[in-house]
Amino acid sequence: MNSGSVSGNECVGAALEHFVRIFNDLDWEAFADCFADDAAVYAPFPDQPRIAVGKAALEAGWRPVFDRVRANRPGPPYLNIDPKDTRVRSLGEDACVVTFHLENLVGATRLHRRTAVFERRDGRWRIVHLHASVASETM
Repeated sequence: MNSGSVSGNECVGAALEHFVRIFNDLDWEAFADCFADDAAVYAPFPDQPRIAVGKAALEAGWRPVFDRVRANRPGPPYLNIDPKDTRVRSLGEDACVVTFHLENLVGATRLHRRTAVFERRDGRWRIVHLHASVASETM
């Protein structure tokens, strides 16, 4: 992971690695647990153009995708998420922004971009905002 100013936020790297691992395994409960209860999420899915706020909205948008992929692919792991050019920028002791892109996702022809805001709450890093987008150009 390439990091920018990470002073005081070293543990977010472990939280990001955990998030990627359980996302690849499509472990719904562990995935949802990575998010704060009030997290705001932009999904990369064309049928979900608006922001989802809160865990109920996250589950409504993402759980069907997890179930569909799990039913149609061998695994775990079901996905091949491998963050590239990861950058971490500290926003103080208890918050940071993580950015990266994804190449060669199963079935993807375009570059996927991710921005996650992590906040330390009750001693644990949680995602409070996730913006997942797909570049308009092919790779």
